[in-house]
Amino acid sequence: MELSTGFFLSLAAAIGGIGAAVSAALSWWSFRQDRLVKSDQILMSKATQCLERAWNALTVNGQMSEPPADRLNWLTAARLLLEFENTKPRIKDRAYRELCEAEEAHWRLQFSRVLDPLTTNFAYFSGKESQEKIYPKSAIIIHLFAQWPEGKSDRLDDLGRLEVESPEDLGLSKKWAALRHWLERFNS
Repeated sequence: MELSTGFFLSLAAAIGGIGAAVSAALSWWSFRQDRLVKSDQILMSKATQCLERAWNALTVNGQMSEPPADRLNWLTAARLLLEFENTKPRIKDRAYRELCEAEEAHWRLQFSRVLDPLTTNFAYFSGKESQEKIYPKSAIIIHLFAQWPEGKSDRLDDLGRLEVESPEDLGLSKKWAALRHWLERFNS
């Protein structure tokens, strides 16, 4: 069987066509991946911004003192926290989801600390002035955000119990004398 020049030209054209199709498919996939990453970057930025703005709204620019009993501050903070909750599940990239969870944990602690003095300050919510100002749903949303989510596992619990005979077993430096002393008393 004799192979003609036309056969080789047809074969080369077919291979070139397949190569072009593969190249186009890879370009499309790369474009799509870049677009998804860019979308997650934008969503992550938005989520972080919502948490920061909620904090600044409630605390009046980050002051670590009792938040003012101001209806607009509480409403704004609650709305921004809801927007965060709406944005978070739309982040698809694992690294950005983990970063978002870390940001959330950081801000949850900040909110918890600033709300902590209100746990026994009954006048804050029961005073006539507060009842007119703070919308109950906003207070609930903010307090729910500040507490540890029900059903969420604690990574510290995943480590198991650190039962040791001495702090040396943990590899703690002698520099941490107070902690070492406390652990020795704690374990006895």
